[in-house]
Amino acid sequence: MLQFLHLVLLASAALALIGDGFLSLSVNKIQNTNGLGNFPNRLPIFEQLEDDLENITSTIFGKDAVKGKIAPLFGNSAFKFNKNRNKDKGQNGEILTDILGIGKSATPNATSSDENHSGAFSVDLNNAQTMYIASIDIGSPAQEVQVMIDTGSADLWVIGSQNPSCIENGGQVNCSEYGTFNSAKSLSWHKNDSVEFSISYLDGSGATGDFGQDSIQFAKDFVLKEANFAVVDNTSTEIGVFGVGYPSLESASQKYSNIPHALKEQDVIAKAAYSLYLDSSSSSQGSILFGGIDHAKYTGELKTIDIVPKDGQFLYSQIPLSHIAVSLNNYTNASPSGTGSNGAQPGIVGAASIYNGTDSFNGGVDLNDTTVLLDSGTTYSFLPKNQIESILGLFGNVTFDGSLGGYKIPCWLGNKGNYLRFNFNEEKDIDVELSEFVLEVGKEASGEGSCVSTLLPGQAILGDNFLRSAYAVFNLDDNTISLAQAAYNDDHKVVPIE
Repeated sequence: MLQFLHLVLLASAALALIGDGFLSLSVNKIQNTNGLGNFPNRLPIFEQLEDDLENITSTIFGKDAVKGKIAPLFGNSAFKFNKNRNKDKGQNGEILTDILGIGKSATPNATSSDENHSGAFSVDLNNAQTMYIASIDIGSPAQEVQVMIDTGSADLWVIGSQNPSCIENGGQVNCSEYGTFNSAKSLSWHKNDSVEFSISYLDGSGATGDFGQDSIQFAKDFVLKEANFAVVDNTSTEIGVFGVGYPSLESASQKYSNIPHALKEQDVIAKAAYSLYLDSSSSSQGSILFGGIDHAKYTGELKTIDIVPKDGQFLYSQIPLSHIAVSLNNYTNASPSGTGSNGAQPGIVGAASIYNGTDSFNGGVDLNDTTVLLDSGTTYSFLPKNQIESILGLFGNVTFDGSLGGYKIPCWLGNKGNYLRFNFNEEKDIDVELSEFVLEVGKEASGEGSCVSTLLPGQAILGDNFLRSAYAVFNLDDNTISLAQAAYNDDHKVVPIE
């Protein structure tokens, strides 16, 4: 029997399933008690949601799912992290960092952050399949806490030890899996009594706590003093979030210097900028490099593209996506009766136009410079429904399967050598293996696999299944994102961003 598809959405957007499609709830309408903000793993309250509730009549995604283990869709349950994810500890769960001028991978012209000069430092990210996790040490004496890295939000917040939802406090959440922070045991903690941290969710749950300052150690011999973050003592979520986006996304009405900007202000890095390298899907870890670019981690040209503002304000790390082309080179196990790119010319679906491919490409879709958010806090990728159906239409008669909660596609599309080419701003291509967008969810009666697409309809967001193929440099000072094709290797050639 086919299993149900549960799509884990871990960042700044939320989707409700309606009929044979999706209703996209705008990413910039997430509301908390202090105004606009966002939160990665539950369906938040949106400003326009009251008017839309009567239209939301079907299910939205349920809980307890990971890759290969799919759960049914039930009611208004919230997006939750699965407790059965990769629990590997050791080196994969720790910060393995070289500070330029100190570590083994230091370059001759790089300077150390402890010499009162701007440099760069790297923090390892553990690949937990549905998210990428960093380990940080907070307070005096230091307490280790793990947090999810999120380019789509701006606040750093951690689970407090007094959270009543934790098992050790009589609740049901295994808070020890990712660690908690006990502010009472830190000699350097300073609570901010004038600002509270609070976010509410559609299902009535939420996260509340205290803003404050304390020291944070990201790497050996490196401590950021008086860093601003929140300690959440009331939430049913089991892991905190390390938001590295624009301060305009902060949940508090009173804005502050979040981590990237605090690093710049304390002369640790020259600009509020960082490079994201998630490595391949099979790799146990990636990295985020604050204040620098690792030129060994990409191939071809690193192309800089201007971030698109929202209503005149730089809010999200979003750039224009011009078109997507399809290249199918491995038809192993493909059905001879299939249509589309290997058969009849697919028709035009929706408003997006199909154009004929060239060279080895089988066709593509003109996306008219759709503005897309690059979000490490989202597991899968999303585009408007008409564009998704046009892209999937290149593979033949692809239909939405309500029992699976997604678009059913041939499993052979995930064969090595088949890929999508994403073109940004008509000037930069990033190739992504189609296997990143093919998820097997069960077996047909014939014994053949049953697969669905993890390129989904909704708000325009490119998540982890895209970002693993790109080397992305987020420069919040210059309001740019630089992209190149990721190179999977163990080499380093780090240069600070000046």
